[in-house]
Amino acid sequence: MACRRSVLARGSVTQPYVAVLVIAAPGATEARSAVERRLRHRGWPRTSSPANAGLLIVCGEPGQTLSRTVQAIWDDMPGPRTMTWLREAASAAEIDATLDRAAQRLADIQEQWPDALVRNG
Repeated sequence: MACRRSVLARGSVTQPYVAVLVIAAPGATEARSAVERRLRHRGWPRTSSPANAGLLIVCGEPGQTLSRTVQAIWDDMPGPRTMTWLREAASAAEIDATLDRAAQRLADIQEQWPDALVRNG
């Protein structure tokens, strides 16, 4: 956590120093593949473990059952963390803009601090 905190304090917007976990709702496989291509292009690491993730990306509309799973994964993620949602037909430009905003949220100590207080309170 101390390493993540010091990296967070530096405020890198171009590349988060946390791994990305991507979840695809049924029918959103193309969106997931597009996100994974954009992550590879940026050199951002991916993970399949919530414990290693700092960014959770949900592609498509998850529905009720998958929404509960997404919430459980979110609850298992350490901070700093952020979550974002992409529609099934997201373009490369939309994905890039979403990734840029997510990186900014990860680097925003004032946004991360309340989450940390609630989780560690």
